[in-house]
Amino acid sequence: MEPRVLRKLFGAQFLRTRVRALFAVAFCSIAAIEVLSIGQWLLFPYSSVPISRFESSLFSQLAISSPLLLVILIYSYELSMVIRKFFQWGQLRLALPGVFELLDRFMIFLRKGGDRFRLPLTSHKLLAISLISSVLVTLLPYRPDLNPRGLTVGIDSPSYEDWVNQMLQKSFTQAIQFAFMIPSQGSKPLVLIILYFFAYLGKLPPQLVVRFFPSLLAPLLVFSTYFFVLSGTQDRHRAALTAILAAFSFNITVGVWAGYLANWLALAEAYFLFAIVLSLSRGPSLARYTGLGGISGALLLTHPQTWALSATVVSAFCASRLRTYHRGDSLRLMIAVVGMGAAVDIAKSLLFSAYGATNAGIEISGVIASSFQSQLSLFWPSVVEGFTLFYNGLLANAVLIGLGIPFLIYLKFIHNYQRLLLLWVALPSFLFPFFNSFLQTRVIYDLPIPVLAMEGLLLILTRIGPRKNLSNIVLLAMILFSANYAIRSMTQL
Repeated sequence: MEPRVLRKLFGAQFLRTRVRALFAVAFCSIAAIEVLSIGQWLLFPYSSVPISRFESSLFSQLAISSPLLLVILIYSYELSMVIRKFFQWGQLRLALPGVFELLDRFMIFLRKGGDRFRLPLTSHKLLAISLISSVLVTLLPYRPDLNPRGLTVGIDSPSYEDWVNQMLQKSFTQAIQFAFMIPSQGSKPLVLIILYFFAYLGKLPPQLVVRFFPSLLAPLLVFSTYFFVLSGTQDRHRAALTAILAAFSFNITVGVWAGYLANWLALAEAYFLFAIVLSLSRGPSLARYTGLGGISGALLLTHPQTWALSATVVSAFCASRLRTYHRGDSLRLMIAVVGMGAAVDIAKSLLFSAYGATNAGIEISGVIASSFQSQLSLFWPSVVEGFTLFYNGLLANAVLIGLGIPFLIYLKFIHNYQRLLLLWVALPSFLFPFFNSFLQTRVIYDLPIPVLAMEGLLLILTRIGPRKNLSNIVLLAMILFSANYAIRSMTQL
């Protein structure tokens, strides 16, 4: 054959086509395995099917890398800054040409292309699927064949049942005082008051209210995630796709397993809080400022630790915008969030001597001061312990964690949405090494992992080019993988 014909048959375009075909076959196979595995967990949860065992074993093998991926994720922006510095070191580039060629190609890959990827379904249908799926996931542990005795699921759930039961035996005023003073030193009165009203107004037993409260929290978290991404990107498709990932995330599985009702509600409130902050950064609105202050106060009454993290992120976000744009709206945002929260915290402490954000700050400072050197030396063992010993390993979703890394490396600090996401991850990372393994898991739970994961996945898909079928196959495989994780986790509680 002529050399020109050979180049046409076996050239770069030929190889790229074959590689894409192999990727398509591989991800189609993954999607098929996930569908079969989901069917087994839903229809025959007690049977032992080879495909389900294979999928579960593969997930467990990937989970081993979760601690490393988490560390890379929370420090990825700093890592990208170091890489950029390395790019400027001419002698080092000459010494390691192969390494820097790979790094150059990776950075070019992340920056080329555009937002060409679109979804085959409308955003409203995707959001509806997300909301319904999140509810069904929380109801799975109460299927009669999985839980014939109807036992309440969740480590902290019995405590909530007991507290609500005690509130029902008191007068209305005494019940409210009880919520602000006794349970967990009065640190989470809002969630108890909500549970109390459901039980009191509906004449429902506390066990039933606590048991099905996650079925309200799950769609609330999914919608708040959707609202946050929509407010930050103005892209309904992107927001709806992120909502699907949130519906199958460890925020819901861990929330059900541990019974983290207050932290779960607080995370949803934090997404709403950040969404309004992003909206106000584009223009002032009295109604939004009022809503921002109200959510800040509600967040503090729900979970002081999550409020402290959110207030710190908002303060850093506003300070960075003030430094960049020299606009007074950033200062007003900070006052609305921190000022309202501080006012509620002071009022709660004076009226009820209850645990608040100030106590949370003192407690965290004490933990760091008492074990500064020892905990720093145990940083890596603590991270591994957090993924292996707590929550039955539900945090160890390596794929979800790993997908966020490319986005954090790629993001640009000039965009408000990306700036806030970066601060949401970067600020906790400074204290992360000084926490014990349990506190580290609580930090991980409060991070926007589903948002980062979907942003990372979409970043990769838009760089594939105008190969919509391949992008849809990869996306479908990822969604099915996440759904299988959630269903398997709930059926094995």
